[in-house]
Amino acid sequence: MLDGRTPSPNGAVPPEDVMGAVAVRAGKLVPGSYHHNPNHRLLTSDGFFVPTELYTLLHGDLRARCTRSKT
Repeated sequence: MLDGRTPSPNGAVPPEDVMGAVAVRAGKLVPGSYHHNPNHRLLTSDGFFVPTELYTLLHGDLRARCTRSKT
């Protein structure tokens, strides 16, 4: 998963712009497969972190699941 600020998402991506990785099988995320990148930085010389559509969707889903589990 790439940070939206990366200048070359289809080319060489700087390590600080890689948020992490998740496994996908048959078009579905594999539960428990996410690995964060300890080198990801919120602020670099290219600017501040920019969420991507995938990040926004995953974050919304996670928040909804957490909210449901508290009720």
